[in-house]
Amino acid sequence: MRIEQGTSSVVDFAVRTTAGSVGVDEITGKSVAASSSVMLSAEALSRLQQETHDSGSPTTSEAKQSTLATQVNRLALLQPQALPDLGSPLYNDPYTADDATALNSLLFMTDGNNQKTLDDFSTAMHQVLRDGVVGLNRYDSSDTAEAMSLSLTEAKLYKLVEKYIPADRQQQASGYVDALIGSKIAFREAVHLQLAQGTLETAQQHGTAAYIADAQHYLDELHQGNARPQKELNIMRDATQHADNMDDVFHTFTKVINATPHPDQAQESIKAALAQLEVYRNQWQAFTQSLS
Repeated sequence: MRIEQGTSSVVDFAVRTTAGSVGVDEITGKSVAASSSVMLSAEALSRLQQETHDSGSPTTSEAKQSTLATQVNRLALLQPQALPDLGSPLYNDPYTADDATALNSLLFMTDGNNQKTLDDFSTAMHQVLRDGVVGLNRYDSSDTAEAMSLSLTEAKLYKLVEKYIPADRQQQASGYVDALIGSKIAFREAVHLQLAQGTLETAQQHGTAAYIADAQHYLDELHQGNARPQKELNIMRDATQHADNMDDVFHTFTKVINATPHPDQAQESIKAALAQLEVYRNQWQAFTQSLS
């Protein structure tokens, strides 16, 4: 680290450190990321020098620089920081507020101290989460539409991580995305199991033997992970994670929809799901354009 005379009449000195280096505050024990350039006013420099003097003057220039670096890192904590806007739609839209809380840590992992970047990230995240709400832009709110939505929301969030978060933090950031999607899938599973259990109990009270057998079979499939909604979600998530392009992804979605059981009786359901698929396709195109 070197200390240079500043050229501004307001800023007297600049302490420059290696970009991305990390210091540890000796008082708090917290890691402090050193900015590439921490500018100190005359008042701050005077305070820093006084603290250095009070702590006992170092006997070597290396010791002086070490003490100065420690004090600069402490003062850097007092510099204005880019922060998420808690008044933004991301946090105040009832459709996205809970998910925003789950992903809040991502906003503190962006590179640098740039408020515009942070605001752009927040806006993009809000749009992704809102587009993922099943039933908005409504044609279909079935479990098939939910499977499409979960798969695409996951893929979009990964792309936001790639765009806004430095490479060395992306693995950690992806973990927050995984946790959110995992919680949504777990909730979905719990709902399906509860509904299936209720159907079985109703069948046992009022149904025929065949009805009871069908209800029990479906509940068993859910417990084994082999029920139709589970298979559909697995196929769609696998497509979004491994397909070469999004045309292949939406082709896979179409095949899943057209494979709906009893198609002769399910034409209205199939039609609604295909219409919802087009909504998701258009949303994806708008999303990718927004990233460019």
